[in-house]
Amino acid sequence: MKKQLSKMMEWIRPALIVLTYFLAKYLGTDAVSTFHILGPVMVLIMSGTVAFESLILGEAGSEKIGYKPDRAYQIQSGLNNLATASTALLVFILNWGRYADATKRR
Repeated sequence: MKKQLSKMMEWIRPALIVLTYFLAKYLGTDAVSTFHILGPVMVLIMSGTVAFESLILGEAGSEKIGYKPDRAYQIQSGLNNLATASTALLVFILNWGRYADATKRR
C-alpha cells in the first residue's frame, strides 16, 4: 500500500500544481493576488507531500528514489519540509504576503 501511494505522489504533485495554477488565475484579481495564491500553495503542496512521504511512507519513499533507508535523516528532512509547509500555510491563511508587499519602497 505504501509503495503504491509513494508512486502515486509523483502524479498527485504535478496535478495539484496545475490545479493551483488554474485556480490562482481564476481567483486572482491582479498579478499580486495571483502570486499570493500560487506562492504559498505551491510550497505547501511540494513541501507538504515530501514531508508526508518522509514521515509517513518512510522506506517506500526512499526505495522509490534509490536511497538507502536512513530513518534518522528521513525524519529530519521530513520535519524540515513540514516546517516549510506549515509556514507557507500560515502565510496564506494570515495573508502575510500582502503585508510584505506593503513594506516595499517605491
